[in-house]
Amino acid sequence: VNVSPLLLLLMAMTTFTTSIAQNSSQNYSCLYFAPPDEEEVTRLLDPFSSWVEDMELESKEERKQAEEFLESHTGSLKKWAKDSLFSQGDDLSNYLQSIADKLAEGNGMPKGHFHVFLNLSDVPNAFNFGEGIIIVNLGLLARLNSESELAFIIGHEMAHDREKHVFHGLKDKVIYLESDAYNQRVKEIEDMPYNRLAAMRQLKYEILSRFGEHSREHELVSDSLALVYLKNAGYPTNGGVSALLLLDQIDERPVQDIEYPRYFGFRDYAFNPDWIKKNQGGGWGSNLDQYKLPDSLKTHPSCALRAEAIRRQLLASGNTDTAVTVNPNLHKQLLAARFEQLEWYKNNGMYADLLYETLAMQKDHPDNLYLKNSVGLALYGLYAAQYAHRFSSACPFANNYMTESYADFLRFLHRLNLKDLKQLFQAYAAERIPPAGTDDYSDLLHSLSDAIDLEEDLEKHEIALAYSEKHGENRHTQFILQQFQKPKTKKRKR
Repeated sequence: VNVSPLLLLLMAMTTFTTSIAQNSSQNYSCLYFAPPDEEEVTRLLDPFSSWVEDMELESKEERKQAEEFLESHTGSLKKWAKDSLFSQGDDLSNYLQSIADKLAEGNGMPKGHFHVFLNLSDVPNAFNFGEGIIIVNLGLLARLNSESELAFIIGHEMAHDREKHVFHGLKDKVIYLESDAYNQRVKEIEDMPYNRLAAMRQLKYEILSRFGEHSREHELVSDSLALVYLKNAGYPTNGGVSALLLLDQIDERPVQDIEYPRYFGFRDYAFNPDWIKKNQGGGWGSNLDQYKLPDSLKTHPSCALRAEAIRRQLLASGNTDTAVTVNPNLHKQLLAARFEQLEWYKNNGMYADLLYETLAMQKDHPDNLYLKNSVGLALYGLYAAQYAHRFSSACPFANNYMTESYADFLRFLHRLNLKDLKQLFQAYAAERIPPAGTDDYSDLLHSLSDAIDLEEDLEKHEIALAYSEKHGENRHTQFILQQFQKPKTKKRKR
C-alpha cells in the first residue's frame, strides 16, 4: 500500500498541537508542524542577492558560474520550505531559536540575525546556510543528551556563519572549476585511451570531498569559536567534547539487548525460537565485529580528532572540567524530539526503524500509551508492506556497517513471513493495546486489527469509515482511509 507524499503531508499537517510539558511516562500527543511563511523565506534570502558582486570575481565565466551556484543554493531552501520539510513556530523550533538567541546575546551578536529552522529529516545533521540561516534536523535533535551539546552544535553553525564559510566555500569552488588546472585535468581525462569514466568519477569524488563540506580547518575554527560562545552564554563547555564524541558514533543505531520472547511472544501466538536462531559460527550471516563504519562515510567525519583538539583547548585555557558528561535526565524538548522522530518514521513508512527505536524508548517509559501503540502500528506496517511486496522499503537489509544488535533485529524481521506478521499484530492488539475508546491511536489499531485483510471490499471500507466518522480529521484518519479504499463500481458494458 503506497502512501503518497501528499498524503504524508496531510497526515503531518493534521496533527494537533500540545504542550511538551505533558507527562511523557503516560502518553504523548504529537506537535503541529507548519512550514515557514513564504514571504519570510523570501525576506531571509534577500541578502544573498549581493553575493556574486561581493565575490569580486575576475572573469565573466566565473560570475556566470557563481550565479548558477547561488541560484541552486537559494532555490533549495525555497523548495524545502515549499515542500513543508521545514517547520517554524512549533515548540521544538522555538526551543532551537531560543538557544541561538541566548548564544547571540551572550556574545554581543546582532539581535535577530540568526534564524533557526527545524528540518523534518531523520538524518542526524545540522548546517549553516549562510546569512544567519541555521538548519537543525529532527534526527540530530532526537539523539542528543543535553542542552549544552545542542548549544555547542548551534554555536558551531553560528561560527560558520560569522566566518562566512559558506560564502568563501562557494567562491573557492567557482574559482577552482574555472581554473586552468581543473580544465587541464578534464582535458587529460578526455584524452585517455581507456578508464575515462573511472577517472571522471574520481575527479567528481575529489570535488565533492573538497567543496561538499566545510574543510577541516573551517571545522576546527568553528569548534573553537563555539566553545567561546558556550562559555560567554553560561553553558558548560564540556558539552562541546561530549557533542563531538556523540557525533562520531551518531550514524549508528543504539545498541539494544532485546528480549525477543518477551516482546514478540503471546498467548495466542507463541514465540518461535527459529526466528532468532543464529548460524553455527555464532552470527546471523556475517561477523560484524570485524567491521566499523569508515570515517569518510560518516555524516560527521573527523569528530574524534576535533574532540581531542578542543579538549586540549579547554585544558590550555585553564578549564579542567573536561570530563565527558551525559545528562541522564533529557531536557523535555529533546525527549519530545525522540517522540516526534517516531512519528516521522510512521509517516514515512520506515516501520523497522519505528519498532526498533520504540523498543529502546520503552525501557525508560514502559507505561507510555503512545509507545505501546507505536509497537502495534509498526507490526501492522510491516505486515502491510510485505503484503504489498515492498517489505525492503519498510525494513532494510542488514549490512556490515550497522551495530550488531540493529543488524540482528533486521534479520529477525526478515525471517517473519506474512502469516507471522499478521498473527503477531493481531495478538499484540488483543493483549497489549489499551481498550477501544482509550485514545484515537488505540482506536486506530483496533480498527486495523478488525480489518487487517487488505482485500478491497465494502465491509473493510465501512470499518475504516466508522473510525473516521468517530474521530474526525486527525493524524490517523488519512492513514486508515488509504489502507482501506472504497472499491470502485465497475461500469456495465452496453
